[in-house]
Amino acid sequence: MPKNQPTTQESPLLYSGMNTGHSESVMDQQHPKCLLIQRLDELTINTFKRAYFRGELEGLIKEGIPGVNELTDTWESLLFDYSSLIKSSDSSYLLKLKKQVEILSLDIEYIEGALIVLPVQFDAEIASHITNVIGIDCEYTPENRPEFERQINRTRSLLKSKKQDLSELQDELLKLENIHDSKPQTEDEFDATVVMLSKFIGYRIDKDVVTMDEFAHIFTLLITQDKPTQSDGRG
Repeated sequence: MPKNQPTTQESPLLYSGMNTGHSESVMDQQHPKCLLIQRLDELTINTFKRAYFRGELEGLIKEGIPGVNELTDTWESLLFDYSSLIKSSDSSYLLKLKKQVEILSLDIEYIEGALIVLPVQFDAEIASHITNVIGIDCEYTPENRPEFERQINRTRSLLKSKKQDLSELQDELLKLENIHDSKPQTEDEFDATVVMLSKFIGYRIDKDVVTMDEFAHIFTLLITQDKPTQSDGRG
């Protein structure tokens, strides 16, 4: 047997991308034409994950044994289609979400300042704004001092809740921006995005069944909806 001729036990495809020492034409001659996943509506979320985060492209093979270049080219084509589909989405929801974060951040900053001032020196204008922001009546007279202090404590408690809301909004915004802008994600971040989309549609997304075409359309539905899932940070 010639020195460079592979044995029948040797695989012409190393999925790590290492050079096998054989030209693409030789491999194509040795193996019948293979079938690969060519469309996003064939590519499940888990197959996408394994390819994208772990470099495991064998999940794209439906039948046969492809050459390294053929498999890589198919994967790059799928990535391009996915990126194009995501970027074509209208970003109206992203703009609304950014506005929510901005408003809630300003409200939290104002409340923190008010909680420093009001217990020391009552200011009717500040108290009125607090009422508008979180619906708590912080009016003060010498006769209602105990009630005033109770409302101040309630305001502190609601401030913690608003900070938690802000953190969740910021996390959601970052995830959506990363998808929309095709920024790199970790596998855990991607899984968190799937969970977020599951909550949006109201049922669990089966990553072994749902395709990346469906994933992209759910994402598009989320960011083009008329009304954000959370309040605008008031009340």
